Formats: sequence, structure tokens, C-alpha cells
Amino acid sequence: RNTTPPQASEGLLITVRDASRALDISERHTWALIADGRFGPDVIRLGRCVRVNADELRRWSAAGCPDRQSWLTQERGAA
Repeated sequence: RNTTPPQASEGLLITVRDASRALDISERHTWALIADGRFGPDVIRLGRCVRVNADELRRWSAAGCPDRQSWLTQERGAA
């Protein structure tokens, strides 16, 4: 099975597992960041599926992984 994170293209949604792999952290830690409000990118729920926009994840990582509130402020300022 291929464990390489998918390459992001515009609008691509990836699983929390793939987001964790791209960030080189555990999936459990990613869920903890989401629960604590420290995960910046939007978490998109499609029924029981949870996805993250790969482009936003990449921008968030490049910005130094700020907490959610700081990230939203930065994103609004950039728009």
C-alpha cells in the first residue's frame, strides 16, 4: 500500500490520516489539535468522512502552523 501523502492540486481534499502524514505527526495528535482548536485548516465533514483541503494545509504549514484563530485572521487578511 502506498503511504506517500498525495500531491496537492487546487481544491483537493485529503483524509486526516494523509494530512497527518504530510505533517509528519501521528493521526491521534492531529485529532487532538483539531479538538483543541490548534489545527488551522478547515475540517470538512462529508457525512462520516472528514477531509482537509490540501492546499490550505500546505499554506498553514508554510505559515508556521499557527492556532486556528490566528490562522483564520491571516487567511482573511490575505484574501
